[in-house]
Amino acid sequence: MSMLHTSKTLTFLLITLTTGGLFTACMNDDTTQTEVSNECVLTGMKMGHITRTLTTRTKDGKRDSTYNVKVTATNYPLTIDQQHNFIYNVDSLPTHTNLKKVLVGSLTAIGGYTLKSLTTGKDTILSLKDTLDFSQPRDITIHGADGVSKRTYRVELRAHREEGDSVVWTSRTAAEWATQNFEIPAAGTFTALGRTYALESSPWALISKLSDGSDVQVEAFDAPAEVQPFTNMTGAAQPTRTNSNLQEVLLYAHAGSNAVLYKRYIDATGKYTFKWAYLPSIDNEKYKAPLLTQARLLAFDDGYLLAGLDAAGKVVVKYSIDRGRTWKAHPSLRLPAGLPVGTTFEAALDSRHNLWLRINGTEVWRAHLNRLGWTSVPTIFYKAPKK
Repeated sequence: MSMLHTSKTLTFLLITLTTGGLFTACMNDDTTQTEVSNECVLTGMKMGHITRTLTTRTKDGKRDSTYNVKVTATNYPLTIDQQHNFIYNVDSLPTHTNLKKVLVGSLTAIGGYTLKSLTTGKDTILSLKDTLDFSQPRDITIHGADGVSKRTYRVELRAHREEGDSVVWTSRTAAEWATQNFEIPAAGTFTALGRTYALESSPWALISKLSDGSDVQVEAFDAPAEVQPFTNMTGAAQPTRTNSNLQEVLLYAHAGSNAVLYKRYIDATGKYTFKWAYLPSIDNEKYKAPLLTQARLLAFDDGYLLAGLDAAGKVVVKYSIDRGRTWKAHPSLRLPAGLPVGTTFEAALDSRHNLWLRINGTEVWRAHLNRLGWTSVPTIFYKAPKK
């Protein structure tokens, strides 16, 4: 049975099924009756031509100018949830995508298909040649060849409502900082993965212990001679990118007039034990870790942020996408203008990954990177039970 592209085809289908029923009723017992399929399932759907509208300023800077760019639909494949008859794109389309004019690139189904009209609520022809309005969920119905069976799918195209890499800085109050209840570590210490790290002198050693003060351990280094009288020590931890059983802890400190970095891996299974390893500094001075006082290291945006004050009391924030080797400005995070010279400085992250800075105890700023506040959509809906 061909797909229901026209009303004539639909009429032909109904006539065929009706006359077929009359004919088979007259058959004798020796005649084989042909069964008509009742299958109705949508097996594949792809988006075709889509555009988004961007706005820029004219060269004279006096007015806005808009232009359209093509969206590569293959970067946003559709997922078909057959259990719930739901079709959607896991990766949201960019902001300002024109969902009112979407071309369906391809649609495969067992049975014919129709689209529910937004105005009349009735099934209409679904054309793969005309742009369609997907600014709101649409219903596509697959009709079985028996003329009775049908299955309706809800199609929802999702697009971001804000620019993912846009950062908004807002001035906050000291009272708002206080309500966050940040656990700011004592100077020269840091907490990572439930352990507090601190330095002891005579002899110099890096000590760690659980939050309740138990299980005190002397941290081992690859080269014991590297354990120096560190100052301005800070650190942070996060999972590795390649092994879910491995966590990494990055340590930043001053060793004399140099900034040094060490990293240690912690195996959650307890099978392997790792020592602290020195991360050699790169030759390019531009991308070395800066020498900052009152420094704070934070796990941020799949890398690390290093924030503190330079020798002149200026607030400095650097980012390491390679997790310790190179340090430069975050591609989206730019400090607000007019920050005061600092004598005291603190930095922290809240539960939504917003960056908070407090300077001199009273000047408070918060940075919100849009995409870090988005809710992740699960992509695995079924797991086989363990045997």
